[in-house]
Amino acid sequence: MTTQSRNSSGETAAVADELKGDAARLKGDVTARAKQEAETRMSQAAQLAGSASSALDTAARDLRDNPDAPDWMASALQQAARSIEGLASHVEGRSIDQIGQEVAGFARRNPGTFLAASAALGFAASRVLRAGVDKKRHNRSGGQEDGQAQRTGSGDYADWPADEYVRPTTAGSYEPAFFSNEPGVGGTAR
Repeated sequence: MTTQSRNSSGETAAVADELKGDAARLKGDVTARAKQEAETRMSQAAQLAGSASSALDTAARDLRDNPDAPDWMASALQQAARSIEGLASHVEGRSIDQIGQEVAGFARRNPGTFLAASAALGFAASRVLRAGVDKKRHNRSGGQEDGQAQRTGSGDYADWPADEYVRPTTAGSYEPAFFSNEPGVGGTAR
């Protein structure tokens, strides 16, 4: 083996070691940044859950004050508010690693429930994402779906719901898309 080939193989090994070190540092930086971001988002979600719990509690109180409202609805809202508040307080102040360990433990103890909850969360996330895409598509088309103008009369489509089964009325409220007082209009929204 010549001196030149030994030097080039030594240089190659040094470069490879340097690249491995750089990759390990980059992985560590990315992991730390992802954990930091996840903990920030988790804290924000806990605060949002606390706000949602407060709103549900207020709605339950309002329903209890309304003699026409069914008692079961107020009770259900109150129970949902307590559950959300409990979840928010459980998550608050914990690290992302602790939450991950708890989720993994729950998945091992209750695999069926975990899979069902995962499917429900996936469905909910897809609906939220779809709603955002539908609203963007609606706004980009200037309030027109499939080349037809919507019949609101106001020309303002900023409050258009992303649900294909409702549509705005001229009075500013919403009605089922399959129902219409206009002759010849009906069927489904799409």
